Amino acid sequence: MDLNRFSAIVEAYGADPQRWPEAERAQAQAFAAGNAAAVSGLLAEEGALDLAIAASERDVADPSELLAARILKHAPKGEARVFAPGDRRSVYALAACAVFGLVVGFAGSRAFPTSGADEASDTIIAATFQSETPDELAWLGEEG
Repeated sequence: MDLNRFSAIVEAYGADPQRWPEAERAQAQAFAAGNAAAVSGLLAEEGALDLAIAASERDVADPSELLAARILKHAPKGEARVFAPGDRRSVYALAACAVFGLVVGFAGSRAFPTSGADEASDTIIAATFQSETPDELAWLGEEG
């Protein structure tokens, strides 16, 4: 432990040794005891800061209703609308969603035809949607 490391610990964690990192606490306490003249000013300064922080935490009051009203009075007002009337972007967004749905539906019907499908395609479709295959359904005594 040297003076630089000791200073870093005290500046980061305060003057109370109980707040110091457990892994270095014993070394820091031994360093402070052996170098009392060098560290006394630092410990006094950080101890005063610790007291000031503790006092300020106790003295914080809840905001008054008057303060809350003043803040709300000056807060920006407006309505949050997803689709504003007359906004063309909302119309384009809805149209894009409809087109996307049609494309996905059409592509899905072309990728997995159901009319005239043979047993192999039924197996592929069942595996795709994580359900039982026709062979498994027959084994379970159920109809597909």
